Amino acid sequence: MASLLANSAATLLARLAVPAFSFAISVTIARLYGAETLGVYVQLMALTVIFQTAASAGIPLLLTRDIAADGESAPVHLARAGSFALASGTAASAAFLLYAWLGLDGRPALAAAVLAATMIPSARMAIQEGFFMATRTHHRVTAVALVENSLKLVLAGVAFVAGKGIVAICAAIAAARIVAARVGGRLMARQGAALGWSLKWPDALAFARVVAPFAVLLGVSMLYFRVDVLLVGRLRDPAETGLYGAAITLYTVSLLLISSLMSAVYPRLASAFRASQEGFVRSTALTVKLLAVGSVPLAVVMICTAEWALVLVFGEAYRDAARVLQLLAASLPLHAVNGALGQALQAGRHQAVMVRVVIAGLATHVLGILLLVPRLGIDGAAVSMLVSSAIVTSGSALGFDRRVAGLRPGWREAGAVVAVVVPITLTLLAPAPWLVPVGVAALTALAIGVAAGVVSRPELEQLRRVLRLRDGAAVP
Repeated sequence: MASLLANSAATLLARLAVPAFSFAISVTIARLYGAETLGVYVQLMALTVIFQTAASAGIPLLLTRDIAADGESAPVHLARAGSFALASGTAASAAFLLYAWLGLDGRPALAAAVLAATMIPSARMAIQEGFFMATRTHHRVTAVALVENSLKLVLAGVAFVAGKGIVAICAAIAAARIVAARVGGRLMARQGAALGWSLKWPDALAFARVVAPFAVLLGVSMLYFRVDVLLVGRLRDPAETGLYGAAITLYTVSLLLISSLMSAVYPRLASAFRASQEGFVRSTALTVKLLAVGSVPLAVVMICTAEWALVLVFGEAYRDAARVLQLLAASLPLHAVNGALGQALQAGRHQAVMVRVVIAGLATHVLGILLLVPRLGIDGAAVSMLVSSAIVTSGSALGFDRRVAGLRPGWREAGAVVAVVVPITLTLLAPAPWLVPVGVAALTALAIGVAAGVVSRPELEQLRRVLRLRDGAAVP
């Protein structure tokens, strides 16, 4: 348990480093240049993350699973991943440059061309992350993230002081990523796992065949969380896109709280599956329940404080984005469930199921944005996120039921669903003057439900046993 908590804390710190330092950049842009420039910036960052995800192509998920399950073969896995990363990073760089040339104009196009330099370093950092996660050295991921984001903030600060604008800020981001990739490489070398720069096509192709479902899943998942910014940018003016970007920036922090915990749990799920399928199924079901219920207080607090947080962080001009942030917050438990079930299916080598589910969710999300944003404004994109994430939750639960083990929910599970849905729904529907009192009452009801036995003592004991997994050996 101590190992899990330490790894979760390290991963959380690494994950939070990105939005924490990006917050500073986004807030400075918002306050110095206004919502329109912020809208351009968030679109550029969304594009960059999408292409960086294509460059990394699911490498961390596959390496984490395979090295955690078979550490003796780590050199083989790393050699193949290194060749593949060089190929995928080069392809992503070329694709990003082509997009910048054909799809953007003026300074945004130049800024995108600068950001293309981050693709190959991103692919190599994906290898580093997978290796560090699999070897339970999560603190090294944190160290790399802190180096990158500290340097990014310093260089971006220089750009702000010099008044050089978006292009200089993007150059700062690119330089920081290149340096971070070098630091991560040195940390890997200290663990006896140096990465080379040679491209061996047999190794690259062998890795590509195995990583393909992970690449598609990670790519589609990342597109799912970024396509709203891109489409809002096309459907609404830059100022509204900036408002939406402010809400998304705050919302991302809450998502990272969930993903950080799952990054620490995933290697244990992979090991548990190999050791005992029955224990794996029980631990997965319990993880789903605890993450869903545990995310409710975060969602309710975000709904209650959305307007205050936006004004405090970005300024009075961003107050109108409060409803967007509230609607996004309502989807947090759904994303928690999706993360747990998705990584459980991957640990059980059923990632193809999640690929189909997430593709369906992405298609629903895109359609929802195209239909709702013209009618509801930027609130429509948040509604689309809520609806599409519910579809993904249903699909991932069905996939787990059919491919891994039949789900047989009892009264405790039904109680957990009520404990998730009712507090969030009541808070979301509460009139503005009653928002905080309703939120407090909702959380009080949640606490009563948990105390009444939504999670039983035997379930907590089972979770404790599963979390004591060490280096691939399960505790029966």
